[in-house]
Amino acid sequence: MKKIILAALLFCALIATQCKKKESTMQGEDNDFRVSDSKSISKIFLADRQGQTATLERKSDDTWTVNEHYKARPDAIALLLKTLREVRVRYSVVEAAKPQVDKMLATQGIKVEVYEGSSTPSKIFYVGTGTADQLGTYMYMEGAEKAYVTHIANWEGVLAPRFLTNLDDWRDRTLFAAPLEKIKEASVEYSGSQSIYSFTCKVNGSNYELKPFLASTPAIQKPLVTGQVKSFLTAFENVGAEGWETYNEKKDSVLHTSPFCTVSLTTTDNKTRSVSFYPIAGRLTDDTGSGLVGHASIERYYLWVDKTDFMLGQHNVFKRIFWAYPAFFEAPKQQAEGKTVPRKY
Repeated sequence: MKKIILAALLFCALIATQCKKKESTMQGEDNDFRVSDSKSISKIFLADRQGQTATLERKSDDTWTVNEHYKARPDAIALLLKTLREVRVRYSVVEAAKPQVDKMLATQGIKVEVYEGSSTPSKIFYVGTGTADQLGTYMYMEGAEKAYVTHIANWEGVLAPRFLTNLDDWRDRTLFAAPLEKIKEASVEYSGSQSIYSFTCKVNGSNYELKPFLASTPAIQKPLVTGQVKSFLTAFENVGAEGWETYNEKKDSVLHTSPFCTVSLTTTDNKTRSVSFYPIAGRLTDDTGSGLVGHASIERYYLWVDKTDFMLGQHNVFKRIFWAYPAFFEAPKQQAEGKTVPRKY
């Protein structure tokens, strides 16, 4: 009996030793893909096998650039840093699967270089595809003997889509980000028969001047409702596009048509952003009784930003800035009675 107990104890000790060795191996520096302090990261370089590259550089705690010239999307940066901070090795690739995994990493892997305040990368590794069950991601640390399957605890999915290499996937999509006190002038110019609703709003401290965009449109001789103006201007604090359409084959044909409207905003530092909106679907131009003359029935627009960038935007995001000139002169008595003039498009 004593011999059986002794043998069992020795067996348990052997298993514990092997597990400890395996854990030690999994946590070795050559297999450690994570960066425990993501605030130490100053630059990240990503490259795929098709020749696309993205260089992300930290300019401040909350500001990053991509390929030096463009502001990077804060949400995409935050997700990548979170990934680098939380990624863990799950298990090593078995010998039988090693040739296939190595081939996949060599042909499809994304190269990642992490810099922590030095001109030399602190880590260089490759991110491959997901495992068959989509619960892990193949990764290989440069210099390691084998590849590993990685994951993030309490999260299921593949990590590869977080390591983007396409420039447009990283570029910030914010179009307007001006608080009220930073706005100098805003204008909304509608096309065609709706041009009578176009206007320009000039800001001078707490004073606002509203006038028709076109000289041919009669000015409204009624008191200006300051609250309406503030509601319009505060909508510019955070307005973004859905995505980039740089290589959309419809770009040229769309830009040869007239836009639904063009919105321009000038800030107190004299920087102007102009966005033209091209409906993707048809829109109504008559008053349907809803109080919204020319109310857009479409869901999205193509956007021509500063006559340079072609993007995609959602109507539900931009409807906050599609105001009509008469809306700013609505009399308090009419408001109380529920009688309103057209406010937005």
